[in-house]
Amino acid sequence: MHSAVTRIQVQRPGFNYTFAHICVLNNDKTCIVDDIVHILEGLKSARSSNRTTFIITYPITQLKDGREVYNGHQLGGVTIHSKDRVKSAEAVQLTYYLQAINALNDVVAEKWESIFCDTVDHFQRANREVKMYPFTSASLGEDFQKTSIVSQRYLITSLALVLTLAVLCCSMQDCVRSKPWLGLTGLVTVSLATLTAAGIINLTGGKYNSTFLGLPFIM
Repeated sequence: MHSAVTRIQVQRPGFNYTFAHICVLNNDKTCIVDDIVHILEGLKSARSSNRTTFIITYPITQLKDGREVYNGHQLGGVTIHSKDRVKSAEAVQLTYYLQAINALNDVVAEKWESIFCDTVDHFQRANREVKMYPFTSASLGEDFQKTSIVSQRYLITSLALVLTLAVLCCSMQDCVRSKPWLGLTGLVTVSLATLTAAGIINLTGGKYNSTFLGLPFIM
């Protein structure tokens, strides 16, 4: 997965950007990579050479170059046996740091994040036994916008229940004094007022807010 991410290319006129071109750099001009990546690479190297000398401990692991790194925030659901040795971990967090130094870099980074999500989704489909959840700078905004779609069914159901309740509350056994249309028109008035308010906010440059979904019931 890490290799696939570092090979992502963003095509721009005259140049193809990779992670190495837009990553945050160390003092030695190399990309800053999470220590958990070095730990996993050390484990992979030990397994490929049939060595069992590389041991992952929690929450601090010593790399083969002698450095001690903290992995407490990058491993989840850790099972430990003797002397803090990691027996298993249910979750691993990988973080990739991108530069934001100019407008061009921001555009490339945004496109890279989009391709990154596609890469993770492709890897997920190819390895269904592993659950992967990409999270980028745009994830919160995208999830927030999806609330309008996710809540459609609940909103329609709620409006139907409110409509039924409004009609029943304005209905009586006496057909002369019964006014079911009053409850219906009252709900329609509130709905039109909500749509008008949302339209005015939209015309003035305001952004969608999930609070709009609850306005009909508040009013």
